[in-house]
Amino acid sequence: MTGHGGASCTVSLENYGNYQLVKRLALGGMAQIYLARRKGQDASAPLVVVKRILPHLAENLEFVRMFLDEARIAARLAHPNIVQLYDLGAQDDSFFLAMEYIHGDDVRRICKRAEALAHPLPVALACRIIIDACAGLDYAHKKLDPLGKPLGIVHRDVSPQNILVSFAGEVKVVDFGIAKAADQATVTRSGVLKGKYSYMSPEQAAGKRVDCRSDVFALGVVLYELLTGTRLFKRSSDMQTLSAVSECHVTPPSEISPRVPADLDAIVLKALAKEPDARYAEALQLQVALEEWLHQHPSASSSADLSEFMQAVYAERLAREARTGQVAVEEELPAPVQRPSGETPRRSGVSASPSSREVTRADRGEGGEAVALEATARSPGRSARPSRPAEPVHDPDETDRQRPGRRSVTPRGLEVRRPEPTVSVQTRTEQEAHSLSVTDTTRAPSRRRPETFSRWGWLMGLAAFLLVAGGTALLWVWLAPGLLAPETAQHVPAPMPEKPAPAQERPAPALVQLTLETKPSDAAVFVDGKEQQGPRPVVIQAARNQELEVRVTAPEYQGASWRVKVNEGPSQWERFVLSRPPRPAAPVVAPAPIKRSRGEESAKAKVRFTVTPWARVSCDGLTLGTTPMMREVTLPVGVHECTFHNPELNRSHNQRVEVKALTLNEVDVHF
Repeated sequence: MTGHGGASCTVSLENYGNYQLVKRLALGGMAQIYLARRKGQDASAPLVVVKRILPHLAENLEFVRMFLDEARIAARLAHPNIVQLYDLGAQDDSFFLAMEYIHGDDVRRICKRAEALAHPLPVALACRIIIDACAGLDYAHKKLDPLGKPLGIVHRDVSPQNILVSFAGEVKVVDFGIAKAADQATVTRSGVLKGKYSYMSPEQAAGKRVDCRSDVFALGVVLYELLTGTRLFKRSSDMQTLSAVSECHVTPPSEISPRVPADLDAIVLKALAKEPDARYAEALQLQVALEEWLHQHPSASSSADLSEFMQAVYAERLAREARTGQVAVEEELPAPVQRPSGETPRRSGVSASPSSREVTRADRGEGGEAVALEATARSPGRSARPSRPAEPVHDPDETDRQRPGRRSVTPRGLEVRRPEPTVSVQTRTEQEAHSLSVTDTTRAPSRRRPETFSRWGWLMGLAAFLLVAGGTALLWVWLAPGLLAPETAQHVPAPMPEKPAPAQERPAPALVQLTLETKPSDAAVFVDGKEQQGPRPVVIQAARNQELEVRVTAPEYQGASWRVKVNEGPSQWERFVLSRPPRPAAPVVAPAPIKRSRGEESAKAKVRFTVTPWARVSCDGLTLGTTPMMREVTLPVGVHECTFHNPELNRSHNQRVEVKALTLNEVDVHF
């Protein structure tokens, strides 16, 4: 395929479903990451990132269920500061995601590169990055389901690697929705926490339930490190890192780096409060506090200023792209100005062991290979303003557990056109979340694999699950190959014509794809008196702006009717929940005292052990497990002699625990 404007020829690696894989970006324990474009399109078509889940994970039913559920949630997130998920499908006994492609880099690599060039990130731009990340996270935290109930989304893995900055000055949070699914993909052992330890909140490190304030804490850690150029909680071992997080002793950043104004300390320290109640209650509050601080300290802190900084730091790469008409996929960072003797440089993103969840980059040539992209390259533009270097970042390579495919959605291309609908970063107005496209991949792949029951079984299993779980308005495409509803959220445009045609505004769809989900899922659905047959949820085509009468009935439930106004499209989702008929209340009788004869089994209750940093737990000589435990322990009601032992700290703690006949007994132990 030859691009226009002198772009060099691109040789596709292979066809994969509806995509043409152009370049492998990364290989990890969970997925392979590819730069790709829609099959049949020329070099001017927008690039996407395809994440191919490794085939052996398709055999893990729990992982598949979590992966599909979380991908469906991720598809609902449409915000300028969140990387978008475009497509979900299955091919060759496995699954894949297609995601937005950002032309830029992640914050960790940006800071390492800036440090190596003695051109550190200015304080105001560090605040700008966190402000924009707050906006995306706050949107996700407050996202509602179709019934108006909070989805309760918490990222749980906010870190510099998961915050991307484009060369246009855009800030994007990545790995929404797949974070929990990625956790399920790892073969676990008792006592292993998920995520990167050095960016966990104290409650997350202790294995407790987390909410949006845990993400606020992680943002505080990232902000602290951007300001000071040092690692806040990172220590020489995982256990020491977890211990530092749990203790949460934070030196004000202005005392670490003289370039940090002292009046910024209060904002950073509040975000890093050990107790969740003492932090900002939501990401929006941290965002507002930083914006007010920038207002009081006028400086270059806009998205344009961030773009200028990025173009200065990556001037060599951008010049090479402008010269070759290709997007560079760089592996190595420039060598630091000074490196301690005896220190061996590591390649960024290379896992330390096969069990690590870090990503191993595909081998590349010197200076980074490139993939062709037909585009008009922008010149690096103005030079960024010089500022005082930050203090060096110690142990720059992240050794915590990392998500595979960290850079799968980096770099927004030189004049890369986004798949519609587009979102304006300047206005920061929320766009309606698009439907998740479920790709039909039942055609034979280009690379033959043995025909097994697993391939077709998983394809049908995926379709069945999505229908039962209430997937998106496009699920009927999966079951009816070749049929495509008008304007079904096709975020990757159709192939370009051979001869450019004059731009014409696309007419609005005449029909709206209407999905009718019910609870219970097997309820009978009547639309304007006509019963709807076929799989659930029901998917019909309805004319715009019309009003439909929907009646839902089910055995042992009270039937109900609703009036549904069809919107402007292209798709609409409605959920109808039936209630059971009321039953006469039974008389309340005080329970009689429990009398047990000799030898009768005593009452039992659930106990949750929370140990900081961690311990092996035994009670009455019986080993119960290693914290954090995945579920509560059931013990007889009464008093138990429990021992908590941490071999790494070489410490043990004995404690008498009284188990009461409660719904849940909580036991907290701190070494």
